[in-house]
Amino acid sequence: MKKSLMAFLAFLFLGIVQVHAAEMVNVHIFKSSTCPHCSAALEFFDGLKGDNEYGYKFRLIAYEMYGNTDEVKENVALAKRVSKYFKEEFQNVPLIVIGNQKFNGYASSMDDSFKTVIDQCYQNSCLDVVTGIQNGTISENRSNTLIILFIFVVVLGGSVYFVYLARKNTQVNDFYEEEKKKEHMEKSAHPRQKAVSKTVHSKNTKKEVRK
Repeated sequence: MKKSLMAFLAFLFLGIVQVHAAEMVNVHIFKSSTCPHCSAALEFFDGLKGDNEYGYKFRLIAYEMYGNTDEVKENVALAKRVSKYFKEEFQNVPLIVIGNQKFNGYASSMDDSFKTVIDQCYQNSCLDVVTGIQNGTISENRSNTLIILFIFVVVLGGSVYFVYLARKNTQVNDFYEEEKKKEHMEKSAHPRQKAVSKTVHSKNTKKEVRK
């Protein structure tokens, strides 16, 4: 029962904080149209889309950081929140986030790392930090998010455990009640058995006397 309970809680926790496996992975890139490293990163991911092994596993989502439009301001604010989640301050572009992995800057030496994370997030459950912050399911203050999840799991686990104890106590009580009934039936049967034995003994004694 304990193993089943732990397995259930682990499954529940993962289901809360992670996306389903085998879904396209979001590759988030905060970039500027004036940044040469951003252009190189975009070129790499655009080329990876045509790769038979990786192209179907991810989608590229770009956030423009250059300009003074409302959209750019929102993108800058999001980049700051994402950086805060990773306990850093947002400073430079490109900022690339895949699942729960963050990469500052771009160099061709990082290409294999990008592929590895994309493959891992596609094959296994993976937390999408940027999407979670956008839709409000993840707080940029990671400690608060983990505390809330921990409390939820503890409360749920406690509820399941109490239900288990209640059922166990009920089974124990039923067992003792059954034992009491058997004991009572045995005690009730003893006087009758004694009376029968006494009668048989009495008859045997009379026969011996007659002889």
